[in-house]
Amino acid sequence: MSSREESTTTQSAIVVWLGFLLMCLGMFMAVFDIQVVATSLPAIQSALAIPPDAMSWIQTAYLIAEWLPSRSPAC
Repeated sequence: MSSREESTTTQSAIVVWLGFLLMCLGMFMAVFDIQVVATSLPAIQSALAIPPDAMSWIQTAYLIAEWLPSRSPAC
């Protein structure tokens, strides 16, 4: 194997690992974001003065609002 082929193989491995690490970071940030919202639900409930049975709507609305921008077409 020539040094050029080894260099290309090494660069390919680096790109694959970098992509994997960036994907893991994105997944971590998504889970962290949902945990922050779940933790702040009691504060949101008291600030909006809503009953506990309506709290599921708050979390559902947040998750939909978080999901929609990633699905909209680029302008």
